[in-house]
Amino acid sequence: MLGDSFVKIFDARRARLNQYDSDMVGAQGIRLHLLPAGEQFEPKRGRATLPGG
Repeated sequence: MLGDSFVKIFDARRARLNQYDSDMVGAQGIRLHLLPAGEQFEPKRGRATLPGG
């Protein structure tokens, strides 16, 4: 087990960036995964799984 609480994963593979006239950049389509201890994330599939699930 790597952590005692949870891990945050920001999956931006399908995100779209919006560049404005200034230095500001916006984004949409970013997925957030909150993984408690014992949960696993498959990076190639972009999928989280619960223990025993």
